[in-house]
Amino acid sequence: MPENEPILFGDSVHPTQAKKLTRGWIKHVKEQYIPTTRARMRVNIAGAINLATLQVMTRDYEKINSASLMDFLKHVESCYPKAPRIHIFLDQAPYHTSKETRKYVENSQIVIHYLPSYNPNLNPIERLWKIMHEYVSNNKFYLKGSDFTNAVKHFFEKTVHEIKDLLQTRVTDNFEHLNTQFSF
Repeated sequence: MPENEPILFGDSVHPTQAKKLTRGWIKHVKEQYIPTTRARMRVNIAGAINLATLQVMTRDYEKINSASLMDFLKHVESCYPKAPRIHIFLDQAPYHTSKETRKYVENSQIVIHYLPSYNPNLNPIERLWKIMHEYVSNNKFYLKGSDFTNAVKHFFEKTVHEIKDLLQTRVTDNFEHLNTQFSF
């Protein structure tokens, strides 16, 4: 690709306020109180990452659909106003492949490349979502939905810039090459 054509990996994520236990030690035969909430506060985020610069672009929406995706793509274009084309790799979610989305990109800088179905491991932004969960939702309790929402926003506005070294090692396009020759 020409240097003036950025390559991005994009997707949406929908973290919820619900308790998400991922690890912990509890002494055998001891009952442990784990605070939970009935709230199901959800944040809907469209995002993209440029692996060459580790620039992360996100926007939160009421819901993710074709209209919100097109708004996000406009935001991406505003981040690269001089780029003749912006290549973005997306999965095949309905709002990524909709007629509205395809029509929008026909007259934009955006070129969408679709990843194979059911292969989230091929999209490096999935690793960013995992890191976000580690910092924001895993083993964390938020009594108020606003506290949870603020924690998610803080991660993308501040924390993601402070952990560039971690992103550089964990959010990569280095894939393991598997030997595809089988013997029976």
